[in-house]
Amino acid sequence: MRISKLAFGLGCGRLLRTITPTGCLLQAVVLCFLLLLFLRRPTGVVAFDEFDPQWYNPSMSDTSIEKREQKAKRFPIEIVEYSSVWPRLYEEEAQFLRERFGPVIVRIEHYGSTAVPGLAAKPCIDILVEISSFDVAEREIVPVLDALGYGHDWYKDHIVFFKGYFTDEAVKCHIHMAPAGHRLWEGLLFSGYLRSHPEVAREYEELKYRLANQHCFDREAYTDAKTAFVREITEKASRETG
Repeated sequence: MRISKLAFGLGCGRLLRTITPTGCLLQAVVLCFLLLLFLRRPTGVVAFDEFDPQWYNPSMSDTSIEKREQKAKRFPIEIVEYSSVWPRLYEEEAQFLRERFGPVIVRIEHYGSTAVPGLAAKPCIDILVEISSFDVAEREIVPVLDALGYGHDWYKDHIVFFKGYFTDEAVKCHIHMAPAGHRLWEGLLFSGYLRSHPEVAREYEELKYRLANQHCFDREAYTDAKTAFVREITEKASRETG
């Protein structure tokens, strides 16, 4: 429940008028101190419980300048060195999904930059999950993961769950779900090509560092700026695999 500074101040004022005549000076001092702390809360920082849940999906396109600015303050783009922990985090999440949903999930893959050994990336594990249909996901998966504290939304033409934003974990997790044949699965071609072509992976890494510096607070611009590179490599990988 939210409370405004004005309402808080008026409430404390009424309480002070009630207790100070009785000689409870110490209580009055404590209440004044708490009131001062509350009113001095930085206006440039949004309290954790004041965030709209949709801001926790960094990939979501939002035309609201105010929301994009708030999201950027909370989650600026950061590229970090590769961590050997990432494969383990993927395996743990994949195992949980397999055990919890069983035959509802057809297959699970680790993709994106964190799936390429040695490649610097945003600290976010991307997981690709094959489902039989979006209707099945809406019926069997969404209610369960929502109840467990995951966020979810439709991003372009597939469903994505996001983990680690509400709890402010160091490494986030995006779980993308789509049926077989969906264009989303082309992402496996891209990460696979980077694994087998280290020189291309280094080129992509340099591009990401450069774009992260240019678009630190604009995820949409960052993603758009590397789209051409990703498309080129994906098409090349597709030709090589036949």
